[in-house]
Amino acid sequence: MQYAGSPQSASPGRRLATGMDVPSARLRVPRESTQPPGDELLSHSALLSRLDELGQSERVQVSMIGTTHEGRAIPLITISHRDVIADGEAVRRGHLARAVPAPGDTLADGCDDGPLPVLFLSSDHGFEASQVSALLELSEYLAAATDPWIDDLLRTLVVLVIPVASPDGYERSRAEWRTHPFSSGLSGGGNHYGVGVSGEYLHSDQPETVALRSLISRWQPGVVWQPHEDVTGLGRAFPEVTTAGPAEAESDDDSAAAIWSVEQRIGAAIADAWRARGYDVLPNHDGRHGWPGRGDGVELHRSPRLRLSRVLSLLGVVSLVTANCRTPGSQPWIDRNEQKHIAGRTILEQASGMRADILQARRAFLRRAMEHEPESCYVLPAAQDPAVLSRAVALLNRTDIQVCLPGGQGDIFVPRRQPFSALADLLLSEAHGGDASLVSALGLKVVVPRAAERRTTAGASQSAPGGRPDQPPGTVENRPGEVRFGGLHAVVAVNRLLRLPGTGVSWLPDGSFRVRAPGGEGRLASVMRGLSPMYLDGAGPDGGFELVRTPRIGVFSGQGVKDMPWAGGLGPARWFMRVNEFDSVLVEPRDIAAGALAALDVLLVPAGDAREILRGWNDADILRRFPWETPGEPEGLAGEGISAIRRFVEGGGAFIGIGAGGGWLATRDHAHLLDVGIAEVGDAQHRIGPAPEDVGDLLFAGIGPVVAASGGTAFSHGPSVRRLASYVPVPGERTSGGAPIVEGDVGDGTVVLFGFDPTRTTMALRTARLLSHALLRTGIRTAHYSHPRSERP
Repeated sequence: MQYAGSPQSASPGRRLATGMDVPSARLRVPRESTQPPGDELLSHSALLSRLDELGQSERVQVSMIGTTHEGRAIPLITISHRDVIADGEAVRRGHLARAVPAPGDTLADGCDDGPLPVLFLSSDHGFEASQVSALLELSEYLAAATDPWIDDLLRTLVVLVIPVASPDGYERSRAEWRTHPFSSGLSGGGNHYGVGVSGEYLHSDQPETVALRSLISRWQPGVVWQPHEDVTGLGRAFPEVTTAGPAEAESDDDSAAAIWSVEQRIGAAIADAWRARGYDVLPNHDGRHGWPGRGDGVELHRSPRLRLSRVLSLLGVVSLVTANCRTPGSQPWIDRNEQKHIAGRTILEQASGMRADILQARRAFLRRAMEHEPESCYVLPAAQDPAVLSRAVALLNRTDIQVCLPGGQGDIFVPRRQPFSALADLLLSEAHGGDASLVSALGLKVVVPRAAERRTTAGASQSAPGGRPDQPPGTVENRPGEVRFGGLHAVVAVNRLLRLPGTGVSWLPDGSFRVRAPGGEGRLASVMRGLSPMYLDGAGPDGGFELVRTPRIGVFSGQGVKDMPWAGGLGPARWFMRVNEFDSVLVEPRDIAAGALAALDVLLVPAGDAREILRGWNDADILRRFPWETPGEPEGLAGEGISAIRRFVEGGGAFIGIGAGGGWLATRDHAHLLDVGIAEVGDAQHRIGPAPEDVGDLLFAGIGPVVAASGGTAFSHGPSVRRLASYVPVPGERTSGGAPIVEGDVGDGTVVLFGFDPTRTTMALRTARLLSHALLRTGIRTAHYSHPRSERP
């Protein structure tokens, strides 16, 4: 192979919009120089050993801020002058007093006194390997440097470094690179369950995100830097190998202009430092990401509301993102690391020199957020699902939003006159937060009183606890053995109850469940421990269906779903099974071909890529074709796998397909399990509800008539396929004629297809309940269908 060498920086390159084809990379250096093999990369255990040595420095404090699902520690390196390290708690409290204004105070002279916390955060993508070594080496440099200016700089800053934010994902990528060093390492996306640490920062209760959120809450850093690495734009579509700038496009909020100006200045300083070292830099002065090019007319990028960068913009924090290319053959490993060293040192120098600007810009931003009438508030009524209310209050507390419970019971009040009111608006108002709001994601009931009805919360300093503040009428203890319940925890309770011998659960038409458990109230209370089901009075409506056992579910875990965490995929489906306590096993194509479906009731195929599910990894994909390599031999369901699935469904089993993975797989364009086509595909948020024919009523029962769903596919279908949901018309917007959820009979079994991914985010619990209901109803039928599960063989 001949190497083309580095292109000239003056070359304009190709400027491509996101989603367009990306040209093949030309090799500038040998592929093997871009990154060491997996067994030569720094392991998590080796990182901890290096940190033990680093912690001996008087400038350094090493601590562990959390533990992953797989038991790996999440390390934090704190670096500052020795006097600051020795008095760290006082320094932290002093910074909080300066950075976050309280009602009634004013901008004080000298508000820049004291060190400014700066957070350097490794991303949640385990496949961006040089972050780990670069951030560790930068920390070691700061700890050991003898230059006087370093000592002076560290007197003004507290440098917080998380060198590996998702240790489980990082180790998965390392394992992939041991055998396939030129693969993309995508198996390391997200944590153990494929959930992004920063991608779902606002909602997630995954241990890595909880640790990060707690750190940010504790220190309230003035600057946050996230170093990333790119595989499709830098060094490929563009000749440049680096880019730096604001993490977000400019906000329409005038109060954020000073913060954005600081981000631009620091981003420009990083770019200048890179150019001084001979690196080609792609301009990113306006926060454009997704590589739309230098041309005008392309909509500026705003990251999803759940992402850390969006949340930081609502908190008034200076947020920076840099990116360097990592495509094999694009640049050597040593350059990837040096680019991060340069960026990190530049950020520290700039932050130290602009402490006053950074603090005053943030205080002004937060003070502007507090310009609400004293009595302006959100009200969370006590009369609602206790599990939803408890989850919402816990999240508000974790995000430093002031929550008041006057008198210690009753309705909960969230005042809008508080520093983080912009974040409260996002979480508690569907108009502000869309599908990221707790109203949409959880079904939280929120009331915004009219001016004449507002109740002042002044003097009500008691914070609501992170759990249910009071218990609604009716508890398991005062019911004689038979209980009717619903709500967020209902499905978990049902799955637990169905595991008790001799226990039957009735699923009623209103979505509630009724049970009489052997062993009386004590055993029932034991089963419900840790849950907050919404206990309901009365026997409930007539009718309903008997559930005799929890379904046995196989979750497809083969190629096409296992390495797509940003599109849903296997990880979120596994997390869904865990939190809802369904009985499930993972099945790959070879298992299905060997007869594994015989022991199951349902096969769930998560979101992903239907083509790869069917035929295995596509070596023409941009991250698998040269200079990348495929991380193994393609293995799909085509042939015996699909035949086995068809026999399983015809014999009485159920197939549930999700999104562009399992949903598309069942269409006539792929495996043709149903006579269904793809009407259209989109990314926008939609509102869906039961189909007009009421066929999908049981799916939505107890959830609500309208549910928000993000993006996905609208299916076209004929009369043999039932529409379980339709798009709800929104004034001024075009409504798709396709169906977001469909169902059809195949022999004695059923195929259910979701055009969107109900498990895409961990907090989208209303859409997740749609999937729970689909799983529970696979064995029962209403009058529109056939026999109930109890009559099935």
